[in-house]
Amino acid sequence: MMLALSVSAEPAAAPRPAPAADTGAKHLATRDLHTPRFRIRFSPRAEGAAKALAATIEGARQELVGVLGVDWTGETEIRVGISRAELDVLAAPRTLPRWSSAVTFPDENLILIDAVLLSSPQGPATLRHELSHVALAQFGGPWPRWFAEGLAQAVTGERFFFDNYATLFRAVHQERVIPLDELTTGWPDLPSDVDIAYAQSVSFVEYLFERQAPPQVRALLLAVKGGDAFNLAFAKAFHTSLDLEERHWREALPRRFAWLPINAWSSLLWGLTSLLCLVAFWRRQVHKGRKLAVLDAELAAEDSAHRLLAAAEANAEMTKPPPDDAEHSEVSGVEDEEEPSDVSDEDAEVSDPDAGARSRAPERMPPGKRVLH
Repeated sequence: MMLALSVSAEPAAAPRPAPAADTGAKHLATRDLHTPRFRIRFSPRAEGAAKALAATIEGARQELVGVLGVDWTGETEIRVGISRAELDVLAAPRTLPRWSSAVTFPDENLILIDAVLLSSPQGPATLRHELSHVALAQFGGPWPRWFAEGLAQAVTGERFFFDNYATLFRAVHQERVIPLDELTTGWPDLPSDVDIAYAQSVSFVEYLFERQAPPQVRALLLAVKGGDAFNLAFAKAFHTSLDLEERHWREALPRRFAWLPINAWSSLLWGLTSLLCLVAFWRRQVHKGRKLAVLDAELAAEDSAHRLLAAAEANAEMTKPPPDDAEHSEVSGVEDEEEPSDVSDEDAEVSDPDAGARSRAPERMPPGKRVLH
């Protein structure tokens, strides 16, 4: 069930000169704006944000009254600075938590907020969050830490944030839900447990608001304001014990947080996409490696064939017999040398009449020898 919020904005009073700055802002020139239930003190650089706040703050307060079902009295002071340095001056002599941009001092009905945060999209939700802490303080207390934080997130709509759902989804399925007794006065130290504490606080408050009517929530606030301890006021207003409601809520958690949150699905999708990209890259590298291996084998085979061919040619060159230069010289000498002869050409023709008919082939003769007929 969604919480019903009633909006009834009232116009802010016109700006007027501020009185002298008190000790909380003695080192910084400030001005004041007033609305029926708020005084807004701001630094010169935060004037624009302060004027915008003055125009909307009464409406934000009425929204909170619509959720709680009961109003409170008193004037709330909101101090607006443009930087952490200005907030420190505006908060003096108080000390602000480190890195904080919005701080509430509930017992003093005082809120300090950075003008940059106030002008951002998160500004209205942050302001309602801090205002809820102020409201609870006006109803007495002490209030369990889980109730104060859960209510503050519920009235700002933070229960709809996906981060809270994802955090509690993990806590439920990892069995890390923290008992409410441990969140009554203390708060976890580990950042992951702090996230779980905030998420389950708003979940339990939302669960209560779904099961209980607004008059019962109002009865709880009035009972605590009347002096009852929270657990006793809880039993009177809701006609059940806190332990029993917590047990029912825990039993319902697996059903309420059974689906994987959207941001987890997106993370899973991105993870699968990255994995597929890695697989595709690996397969491409394997395929490329195989092609390179085949190419290397072909080049190696071709190189080996060239080497074998070169070796064969070199071996054939080495085994080829050298030319016989001495014999060639002797043959040439025999052919070129004309031996003397005592027989005249005419005698030769007579003694051998068929010499012209015969084909004579020169004979190789040893040097110094003659052929006798």
